[in-house]
Amino acid sequence: MNLIHNDIIWWQISLFQLMNAWFPGISAFLLGMLFNKIIEKNKLKQSLKNTLLEIFIPIFNVGKEISKELAIKTKDQLRNTLNTYSQIYPSLFKKEKIKELNDILKLDLIEKSGKLNEYFNNPTRIIKLIESL
Repeated sequence: MNLIHNDIIWWQISLFQLMNAWFPGISAFLLGMLFNKIIEKNKLKQSLKNTLLEIFIPIFNVGKEISKELAIKTKDQLRNTLNTYSQIYPSLFKKEKIKELNDILKLDLIEKSGKLNEYFNNPTRIIKLIESL
């Protein structure tokens, strides 16, 4: 019986299989996970900003007269919600925007002269600040 001599180098075939079959699959999986993480972070950020706007807009931007107690309660609720979100998700929002919004929300609703605070009299600045978080 005549034996056929096999000149195949098996480790090269194994490396070839790894590079052609496994490597693209693993790299596509890892890139997909990274992409998913980025998308989920953006969705969470948008959801939290929408929640802040849902607290602020119905009270300060409806164009009708509201009571002082309701305005103060809403302002405190917005400040507490913003502080809670910034503690739970510390790297999600921009630090300088959070500080600026907290500084505005710490101000009194009515100034010493008896006028409504300029930030709450014209709420578009606060709305833009929340959107830019």
